[in-house]
Amino acid sequence: MRDIGSLFPYECKDIKLGLRQGRELDFESPEGLVGKARILLVNRRMYVLGVITFKGNADNWKSLGTQFLDSFKTFPSSGTKQGANSIKKT
Repeated sequence: MRDIGSLFPYECKDIKLGLRQGRELDFESPEGLVGKARILLVNRRMYVLGVITFKGNADNWKSLGTQFLDSFKTFPSSGTKQGANSIKKT
């Protein structure tokens, strides 16, 4: 695994996934990496979903990254307390 160095957020916004609130970060590194991450708190768990690529690899990386991140939804978990949710890929 390669060290990706430091990642610096340049855009941060509040988001909502179902009934859950979180943050979305766009970031880049001095090494030429760019990415997008979503951070959600669901009950007592923190979920971090992200995509990362080299800046020159894809002109439309933001739309592809958003499409990938949008494919995750929150659903009630079976076998947990009523109201507990988890994140699943749809």
